Amino acid sequence: ADDFSLRHAHVIFERADGLVLAFTDGRPKTTEQAVWNFGLWGPDRTESGHDPLWQHEEYRQYLHDHILEPLFDRPICEVLLDQRYFNGVGNYLRAEMLWAAKIPPFSRARDALQSTGDALLVHMVRKILAEAVRQHRRGNAKGWLNVYRKGYSSKEIDAFGRTIFYRGARGDLPGPEILTGPWEVLTLSAIPSMLSKDTLHKLLSHFGEVVRLTYLSRKQFAFVRYRTADEAQAAKDQLGQSSLLPQVKIGFKRRIRQQRVKNEQPCSTDDNVSEQFVCTAAHM
Repeated sequence: ADDFSLRHAHVIFERADGLVLAFTDGRPKTTEQAVWNFGLWGPDRTESGHDPLWQHEEYRQYLHDHILEPLFDRPICEVLLDQRYFNGVGNYLRAEMLWAAKIPPFSRARDALQSTGDALLVHMVRKILAEAVRQHRRGNAKGWLNVYRKGYSSKEIDAFGRTIFYRGARGDLPGPEILTGPWEVLTLSAIPSMLSKDTLHKLLSHFGEVVRLTYLSRKQFAFVRYRTADEAQAAKDQLGQSSLLPQVKIGFKRRIRQQRVKNEQPCSTDDNVSEQFVCTAAHM
């Protein structure tokens, strides 16, 4: 193995005769210390719950024990990304799970998890995860999808700033308020591949103090944070009119303001709700 492979390896096996087997990930990382896209999951990723596929009984019991928590008043599309309760579920899988269960993405999570019949979401989580494993083994990573990134699907931004794709009803809970600027952080896309991070940093520093620059060279994309919103505005205005980077698209990074969910019918403090969850989940 070469130095690059060893530096980016997550698991390394080395034999006594010096032969090395290294498992690496070629996807871009924000820093040398980053492991895959760990930072994108948020702090809850370090508290991963039971595996819905291989530890299904423990996973179902954990949901039952926590179904009364305030988290489950939020939209189901957002709760499905919480790795404490839905370990392994990401953006494309949640879209497929909700479509298969015929559940609107912005319906209350507690209501969605208590749905009855063949479209029980707890069952669909397991079923879609199993299907994803099968399709990946066949080399068909995304060809089997029915909703995610399909032109006929509707889409909306959730409270995490991620896009949820869905078909049919949206659900009644409010989505987040999208704030587009001005503020301190800009995004740059379609950056020329020959432009290094140091060169880009020097160019952006002409408009103010660059507090942080995150440059994903393989994706030709960058985030830049200035000390003040005025500096970011100046950079946006002047770069947009400059011939230095004519093809680069620049704008304020999208911000999310969470809408407060009103629970007009507070959950009971007795065991009726959780017991209902047990009964419906048992029909899997």
